[in-house]
Amino acid sequence: MKDVIELIKERDYRKILKWATALTDEERYKYLEQLKTLDVDTEIIKEPRPEKYNRAYYDNRALVDSTRSFMQICCLRSSKDLRLTAPEWNKSWSLLHYYIQKPLFGVEPLIEYFKIFRPDYLDKIIKDISAGRESNNDFQMLWQLYKNGFIDFDEEIFVRSLFIIPMFNRDTMKDVRFLSETPEAVGKVLLQFYKYEIPILDISKWQAKKEYVCKKCFEYWEEVFRELLEANLITDRAIVRNLLSTLTYSWKKGHLDWHIRMLKLFNPTKEEYLANQDYLYAALYSTNSTVGNFVVSTAQSLYKEKDFDAEAFIQGIPNLLNKEKSDKAILTALDIVSYLLDNTPAYRKYTDIPAGALVQPNDKIQEKVALMLVKYADKKDLKEIVEPFAAALKQKALDILGIDKGDVEGIQTVALENYPLSYPSGWEDFLFHIGKTLGSLEPSDIDIMYESLIQMQDTMPDDYQSQLKPYTKKLEKASSEKELLLYIAELFDNWLHPEKSFKTHPSFWNNRNNPNPFMRHRNKWVLSKLRRNVKLPLLSSPSHYPFYVHPSILVSRLSEYERAGEAVEIEDLIVACNRILKTDISDKTGKEAKELKGYYAKAIHYLLGLTDKIDLDDKTLPLWAAITRTTDANGIFNEFEATQIKDYPVAVNPFRISYTIERDYSKSGEYHWDRLILEDNWSYSYNRNKKKGSYPSLYFYTAHNGMEFYSKTGMLYWLSLVPHYCDAVLLRYLPDTASGNEVAEFEYCLYPLQFLIENQIRVHHNGWLYIALCLIFEKKVSRELAAEYINMAFDLDFIDKEFLSENIAYMIMNMFAPVNRLIEYFDQPYPDHIREFQLSILKKCIEKADKKSLPTNFKKITAYYVEICNQLKIEIDNQIGTRMKELKK
Repeated sequence: MKDVIELIKERDYRKILKWATALTDEERYKYLEQLKTLDVDTEIIKEPRPEKYNRAYYDNRALVDSTRSFMQICCLRSSKDLRLTAPEWNKSWSLLHYYIQKPLFGVEPLIEYFKIFRPDYLDKIIKDISAGRESNNDFQMLWQLYKNGFIDFDEEIFVRSLFIIPMFNRDTMKDVRFLSETPEAVGKVLLQFYKYEIPILDISKWQAKKEYVCKKCFEYWEEVFRELLEANLITDRAIVRNLLSTLTYSWKKGHLDWHIRMLKLFNPTKEEYLANQDYLYAALYSTNSTVGNFVVSTAQSLYKEKDFDAEAFIQGIPNLLNKEKSDKAILTALDIVSYLLDNTPAYRKYTDIPAGALVQPNDKIQEKVALMLVKYADKKDLKEIVEPFAAALKQKALDILGIDKGDVEGIQTVALENYPLSYPSGWEDFLFHIGKTLGSLEPSDIDIMYESLIQMQDTMPDDYQSQLKPYTKKLEKASSEKELLLYIAELFDNWLHPEKSFKTHPSFWNNRNNPNPFMRHRNKWVLSKLRRNVKLPLLSSPSHYPFYVHPSILVSRLSEYERAGEAVEIEDLIVACNRILKTDISDKTGKEAKELKGYYAKAIHYLLGLTDKIDLDDKTLPLWAAITRTTDANGIFNEFEATQIKDYPVAVNPFRISYTIERDYSKSGEYHWDRLILEDNWSYSYNRNKKKGSYPSLYFYTAHNGMEFYSKTGMLYWLSLVPHYCDAVLLRYLPDTASGNEVAEFEYCLYPLQFLIENQIRVHHNGWLYIALCLIFEKKVSRELAAEYINMAFDLDFIDKEFLSENIAYMIMNMFAPVNRLIEYFDQPYPDHIREFQLSILKKCIEKADKKSLPTNFKKITAYYVEICNQLKIEIDNQIGTRMKELKK
């Protein structure tokens, strides 16, 4: 072993190769094992590890370890030998894979080794290394393997190996020197980057020209290209056309933005742009707003040139005119078109094209287009050209065009049809439904699956367990990202593999609490029915779309339980009452309900409107708390004042909760966040103390506990348990800030809102806070959905205009969200009753304005107030007019 240690210390690869060539097969395998177990710290370095980071020490240690790895490689002769160096966790990998990725001992030693022992397995190794998105071969190693004929040239692998920047392992100036000395690699690899969506948006750490940096990888390559261009080492101007050709690709926005920066770095001449106008104007069809802005700014420098392709430009701009965040580019494009129409009458056949920009809410754009149309369009055609856009036009554009706005007809919301749900009719249908449920995790699908399992007990085939295997295998892979699958997996596991006691799914073992007690308890009820061959239905199983229980069905089920002498689970009954379909009951149902004798009978009579008397006792208290609020969302139930739940939210009074908007600063004071903090920190803002304790799980309307652990599907299922009063639950999902959120908060302002709209679930009191926040949230889809929900609330007549407008105005004027997000709501065409509501928001904003701390773009609020007054043909309120003048001073 001493000879090996000396060779490692000397680091002379020639001596190592001489040593390796003299080894017999037996000696190779012996040394391979010895090198594996060699401790470089105690047997070679023989220094204690420094207490503080010492770069020289760790660089030396890495080099010693790489030398040891090279010696191990020198003991290999075939692909079979490679397996001897594979780690336990990945038998398809080898020491050679690692060395090709990071050859600290050097490229030349490995090349010389392969000249002696020529490999026939390198192409596979290179492909294995390249398979991972972020893994790559060391490019200089790869290049030398290719130049020495050991591997084939694969352009994509070579480009990715060059451009992927692993952490701590690259140096811009070293790459510049290598590429300067290897001009063939510049043309063959470097300049082919435009063909591949390489991960240049990733963040890495590397040695830049002046310092060690941590940045996005495209900055690494901008520095390398800049150095090469300054040294005149890149002369192939085909790169200009090649980069232009990529601007229509459906790649990530950030990647195409980088291509635009690279184009600017290559500094094309006017002549080069004119020679490539086909690709330049084709880029106008890109959905990327940065690309459109770039094309227009480039065209601005070309449109007066003799060879400017005016028709290609004009024909491409309709795709630009309806883009968001492109106001400057659109105005510039309109200037160019106006110049062309002025100077070349033949182009006036395209006069109607600029009209597409009338969809933009920007005043200047609308006015410019209106002036162009009045100037160039035939008067008899003007009305027809403008008609599709008239509803979105502001008053000044309408005045220029000389037309009326006309009435805006909104799309009327059709009330949801609560049709009877269908259940599987046989075993084959049941299997199909299981598959559907595991994929959709829709609340009604889950509930139907549970109920069908109970009803299928007597018709299951003998081999039902083997037929269920495809589904149980999928359930074995369930994760907490879809925790409803965990409960279903728990049910199937306990059913198909029963033990003496109930088995909790392993994924719940480390949870701080049980996210959905109802799902756990229902599993136990169903298993009990299966063990005893009881086919009585679950009370909470839905009978009507989307997840409601018809009163006659509920009464019928309770009667069945009483006739069978089966105990009624109060939690199951509470959920059934929460889900009651609000409809008139028949005389038959009323008569049957009056015959009920269980502990719940009086509460059911109240739920069905057969009595108005509230008769409380300890056992039925949670049932009464649910039924009273379900029956009357606005009710005040003083009967609960003498009970233990008098202070529970929603028990006595409707759910009303106060909030404040507070500003938090980063430690440096450079950044700040405006946070909406609910009373008792109801929405669990991470940096505030939440109220200690929680409410018993039977009190569903209190949103008792566990809400912060819910996935998307878990959130929606929870809402399906409280469809008649979801306010308290909904506010558990309220993000504490309207900007700078993470994925979880994006989901909180998306999926529950979609669920409310799809199932026409009404919010009542503080639930409108959720709608207000979504209307000014950072994600556009949330803002659009909130506007849709407000329209639905108007159509179905449950809007709380005063409360909603008050809170929207409060949030905006306390700078919780940018004014522009609210302005976006006003930019769309709406019928007059929505415009009146919007006017009330604007009025409240102006009333709340503090001249010393007006939010950015406050002038847009006052401008829109005037605009909507004009649209509604009403006079500006005198007090508001005076207030606006005061704020202008």
